[in-house]
Amino acid sequence: PTRSRWRQAWHDWATRRQTSSATHQLVQRKLYVLPSKAGSMLAITLLVLLIASINFQLNLGYALTFLIAGSALSSLWWGYRNVHGLQLRLGDLQPTFQGDRVTVPVHLHNTLDQRHRHGVSLAMNRTQGALAWVHTDIPATHSATVELGSVPHQRGWHRLPRIVIESRFPL
Repeated sequence: PTRSRWRQAWHDWATRRQTSSATHQLVQRKLYVLPSKAGSMLAITLLVLLIASINFQLNLGYALTFLIAGSALSSLWWGYRNVHGLQLRLGDLQPTFQGDRVTVPVHLHNTLDQRHRHGVSLAMNRTQGALAWVHTDIPATHSATVELGSVPHQRGWHRLPRIVIESRFPL
C-alpha cells in the first residue's frame, strides 16, 4: 500500500474510536503519541549509532546510544503527561460573513491536576496547507482560552475540523 492509503487507514481507525462533541477529556484512549519528523530522524540516527556500536564493538558508543534513547523516551513520557487529563471545551461560535476570519474559542481546563502545563499547542486540522499552531501555558488548577481561526471560502454551514493538540515539552 502507498503512504496515502496508510494515512487514510490511520485516519479511519482514529475517527471510528472517537465521537465528535463540544467537550473532551484527554484520557489514555484519546491520546496518540506520534513521531514528528525530528523524532523520526532521531530514531534513525539512534539505529545507525547502535549498528555502528555493534559493528565496531564500541562500549562508549553503546553508552551514548542508550543515554540518548533514554532521554528521548523520558521526554516522550513527560510530553504525554503534559496533555493527559486536560479537558477541552468548545466556546460559543459566532456567525460570520464569507471571507472574514472565524475565531473558534477553545477552553482548556486543568482543574483536576496540580501540575503546571507548559508548551501546549493547538491547531485546527485542515487538509490543505500547514497547521497554524497556537501555543499556551496552563497554570495548575486553572484554565486557559485559546482562539483558533480560519477563513471560510464558501457560504453556508461548515463542520468544525478536528482540533489537534500537541506538546513538545520538555524537549
